[in-house]
Amino acid sequence: MMNNAKFTVQNGLCAINGNEVFFPYSVTRVQEASNIFVIMVEPPAGVIFNRNIFGCDSNGEILWQIQESPHGWGDNKSYFEIFQDGSGGVVATRIGINYQVNINDGSVAPKSFNRF
Repeated sequence: MMNNAKFTVQNGLCAINGNEVFFPYSVTRVQEASNIFVIMVEPPAGVIFNRNIFGCDSNGEILWQIQESPHGWGDNKSYFEIFQDGSGGVVATRIGINYQVNINDGSVAPKSFNRF
């Protein structure tokens, strides 16, 4: 958990400790891990935006944008969920696969495969 860092999302816009942070699309999910806010945005229907997760520090500075998924087919490879795993790390999910997110640089590594 962060040391008294305050994060707010209102109507898809966000602020960290009073500093507005601008993203290309509405913020839909946020996780905190090791002093990093991991923020997911959702583009409108019909827009392909595969690197839809960002890492920000407690001052609202964007530190990284997630690596595009190395797996899948077609043009649309965006992530649809983020959550914390049991060890406090962050996992990003695509259809069929969960990736461990490196919160220092936004790179990803396969964590587990899902069946639907």
